[in-house]
Amino acid sequence: MLRPDVSVVIVSHNGFELTHACVSSILRNTHEVSYEIIVVDNASTDGTPQSLLQMFPSTRVIVNNVNIGYGAACNQGMRAANGRYVMILNNDTEVLDGALANLAKILDHRSDIGVVAPKLLNPDRTIQPSISRFPSLIPIMIRQIVPASIVEQRGILRLIRWTARGLGINIGRLDEYVHSTEVECPMGSAFMIRRKVIEEVGMFDAQRFFLFTEEADWFYRIRNAGWKIYYTVDATALHHRHQSVNRYKYRYLIQQHKSLLQYFEKHSSVSFVLTYKLLVGMIVFAKATFHAMLSMFSGSKRLDHQRSFEAYKTILNFFVNRNLRNRNVMREWQFKYIE
Repeated sequence: MLRPDVSVVIVSHNGFELTHACVSSILRNTHEVSYEIIVVDNASTDGTPQSLLQMFPSTRVIVNNVNIGYGAACNQGMRAANGRYVMILNNDTEVLDGALANLAKILDHRSDIGVVAPKLLNPDRTIQPSISRFPSLIPIMIRQIVPASIVEQRGILRLIRWTARGLGINIGRLDEYVHSTEVECPMGSAFMIRRKVIEEVGMFDAQRFFLFTEEADWFYRIRNAGWKIYYTVDATALHHRHQSVNRYKYRYLIQQHKSLLQYFEKHSSVSFVLTYKLLVGMIVFAKATFHAMLSMFSGSKRLDHQRSFEAYKTILNFFVNRNLRNRNVMREWQFKYIE
């Protein structure tokens, strides 16, 4: 069998409708390159694997009996892939016409590029900010203090961009790229990677990152190995943002903090990690206190405050007790209020 140009790897955990739309978009909008689709299912309970095999018999479906994590499942798919290039797609994305072909053409013509990411659009076709620099303290603190609903308002967003550019500050994923350019860290929901890069650098660090920040770690290692990471406006995908995480809001909040801390412990100095724990820990402590106070009152939001308090208390425990971080937040932790 001839090697396909592109192997598309999609990880699913329930959410059949999203995965169905993702696979359908590939079949509908990919014409100029040969491809294979590999779906790695992390112990779905909604019949996703069976439905996919029935509706898309040409799709390869790998079924895990337990949720092994996003990075580990992607690695599983990449090991099964035969393509010259591998396209990593979240199951809540949809590729638009010619996206895979255009991404592959860039890798064909630019041997210095190891990873290329498409422009992402919201479902209403507005641009979704999807490019950031590598994680750093200032943008993390901004996001901890200022609600995203406020930060992402267009007028405030423009002010933040203008101020940050003037001061040379890394503002993280708050910018909108309108031209093709070399970048540091595209959103992990959609990108194409050269097989040679995987062979040289390795795959996701699944031992350290169960979920979140695994792409930042991978891109950091890829750039350090001398490869360029590129963003192009000539390929486009829709991203149904947050659809993958809404079902496990509080566990994902804990996991995000855990993964960020592990990222800094891997790539930063001891003094930086201590500073990060101190400053972010103060914000987390204030949030835990706020929700603890509100949880003492009855009302329709009481359970939400109890769950938020429990989540922030757990994050603080991670900051002071390294051994707790060895436990899997998604599978092993049992909470009083959090589902």
